[in-house]
Amino acid sequence: MDNVVIEVPFGKIEIVDNCVIHTAHEGADIGLEEVMTLERVINEHAKGEIGYISNQVNDYSISAVHVAMFFMNNPRIRHVAFACYANSLRTAFSSIQRLVPENMLIKLFDNIEDAKTWIKKGPG
Repeated sequence: MDNVVIEVPFGKIEIVDNCVIHTAHEGADIGLEEVMTLERVINEHAKGEIGYISNQVNDYSISAVHVAMFFMNNPRIRHVAFACYANSLRTAFSSIQRLVPENMLIKLFDNIEDAKTWIKKGPG
């Protein structure tokens, strides 16, 4: 599969080797419309089981209900990684962790490279 980079109004979505990397713009508000866009991009460009990385380089807000819906509606996502660079985002991780279904593995990383390595290895 080719690597895909798609710019969307709320950030950037990259699909590399069935790994979805989402980087939200500073100040973005991730709600229903944004979740639907993520789902559409994943369905159009990723095949089979996938990993999902939230590359949290910027400060943005999320709708917990819509993010939980995103993960519930995408059972092909098997591994979820958060690359957090700020202490405030690391603190919020415990709240975010509750939004991910139990059958999806989730882990927090200090940088994107470690997150990519974990996803690529296919943690089990």
